[in-house]
Order: sequence, then C-alpha cells, then structure tokens
Amino acid sequence: MARNNHLHNFVYIVVNSRDRYVLSSGYDFADFTHCLQEPLNNLLLLKHHYQNPAFHYVTQMDYIPKESVNDLLQSETYKTGHFCWVDFEDIFNLDTLEGQELAELLFLGHTKRHLTPPFYQELNNQFAYLTEQDGVLNRTYYKNWNDFYTILGGVLVKKLAEVRPERSWLPFQKKKSYPRVPATILHQLSTVLTEGVVFSFAMAKVERSTAEIPFWVVGDFYDIDDMVETFQQEVTKPATGRLVFDKKQREWNAILTNSFE
Repeated sequence: MARNNHLHNFVYIVVNSRDRYVLSSGYDFADFTHCLQEPLNNLLLLKHHYQNPAFHYVTQMDYIPKESVNDLLQSETYKTGHFCWVDFEDIFNLDTLEGQELAELLFLGHTKRHLTPPFYQELNNQFAYLTEQDGVLNRTYYKNWNDFYTILGGVLVKKLAEVRPERSWLPFQKKKSYPRVPATILHQLSTVLTEGVVFSFAMAKVERSTAEIPFWVVGDFYDIDDMVETFQQEVTKPATGRLVFDKKQREWNAILTNSFE
C-alpha cells in the first residue's frame, strides 16, 4: 500500500546525529542528485543492478566514473532492488584501500549498517548511500550535515511543485518556482527531525499569498507500511508544525506547535 499509493505524497525523515545518517522515504537517487549543489563524484558500487559499470581490478569492485553518473540516472536501474554506493575522489586511491577497509565496505553494502563510521581518508567520500528499494527506505550517511539540509530543502520544494504547483492567479503572470527551503530554517526543526517526521504534500496548501507544507512527528520506523499506518492516525490530529512560504517576500519560515518549540 505505502509503496504504490503514498510515496509521492510525503517525505519521511529520521536524523541520527550520533552516527551521521538519515533514514528517508519519499525521494530517490534522482531527487538526491538533482538537489545537490555540486555534481556527484565517482561512485564505488557496493551493491547494484547497473549493467555498464567500470571494474577496478585491485579491489575487484564495480564503479561509475563521475562523467557516467548521468548514464546511470538515465538507465533508472537504481530503481531495481539493492543500490548501495560510496563516492570517491580519485580512481588511483582505490588501489590504497586496505583489506580491513574493503571488508567494512562490503559489510556496509551487505547489511546496510556500519562497523565504523563509513568515511575513508583514501576515498574522501562525502556520502554512503544504502537502500534495498530506492525511495522506499534509504539510509544515507553524511560527512557534512550541510549537504543533508541542502538536499532536504531542495527535495521539499521539488515535491511541493509536483503535487501542489504554484499557480498563476492572473493570465499574464508567469509561474514562479519555489526557492529552496534554507538550511537555517530547517535547522529550526532539528528536534522533530530526530524524532521521525512526515512532511505531507497531500495536505499542503497553496493559496494566493502563501504555500504551506504541514508535518507530523510519527516516530522512528524501519518498515514504511507501519509508518504510513501510524501517520494515518496522526494526521487526524493537529500538525506538529508547518513550513510556510510567503509569496510576496519570497521567504520560507518554520512554525512549530508549543510542545516542540
């Protein structure tokens, strides 16, 4: 039910600040890459179904050069089953990976869990991206939290525009795209993000002067169907808060209920 009918209507986020990862649902690899401010680097593939990877003989692992990431996106094979990778800067540095580090990477791709924080000096990786079904439930490790807030801010407005596009109220008005939700605004939601929050686009409102994305705290889930069931109960209650876009000022603000201020 959740996978077919609900994934386009919400974004679910749980931040684990201690271990530097985010559980997410409702956006996939294409959304992730679209909302990055800088293009992805080379990708070391830990588990995948891509048909045309390059092969690194020293590590015996597949990889995608950064100039071929668009080919991966166009193939859409990331939508098929397991898709796990870490980025890396230089192909020659793969030769310097030690056996212990290779074992940790293989464990990471196999279990979707880390033995040690999955950031390696030889790779200088910024991310570790792990999923069994992309967009349904992803675990993504972030070396720099600013990247997470940048991606989330972009994903939220991308989904809002898809589900509730900004309308032109007069025939001669041009449609305007929503600006990215600033990291400074999303930082105000740090508490609810660690609790497990659903941003609902089905419940979003787009009016003449404002646009609103409501959100509800639902808890920490590893099964998205269970999460959706809980959300369907919580959505009958007042929202935990709202992201509000003032169209005249072209600014976003976050409004929280008293219990989470």
